[in-house]
Amino acid sequence: PLLNNNNVLVYKQNQELVINTGKIPMSNVKVYDIRGRLLIAKDRIDATQVKLFTGTTQEVLLVKITSDSYGTVTKKVVN
Repeated sequence: PLLNNNNVLVYKQNQELVINTGKIPMSNVKVYDIRGRLLIAKDRIDATQVKLFTGTTQEVLLVKITSDSYGTVTKKVVN
């Protein structure tokens, strides 16, 4: 299976951003604001779900999810 928009779920839960890739393990996740500034980077995840603290600001975020074996996908989410 490839990592694509259909098998990646990104949603806001309380003050955290939850990223779930189903059965595909992630290697890293990077969160950018709409201007392209890197806000959060998490490496060496090796899990199918990760939670990242994003705070209470209201903004559009771009989440870039990478898997070593299955590719990369970028999702937009309103924080």
